[in-house]
Amino acid sequence: MYRGDRVTQIRAMVGVAILVRNQI
Repeated sequence: MYRGDRVTQIRAMVGVAILVRNQI
C-alpha cells in the first residue's frame, strides 16, 4: 500500500502555514 496521500496532505498544510508566516 502507498501512504503518500497522508504525507502529501501534511506537507501541503505545513507548506501553507510557512507561506502564511512569511507573509505576516
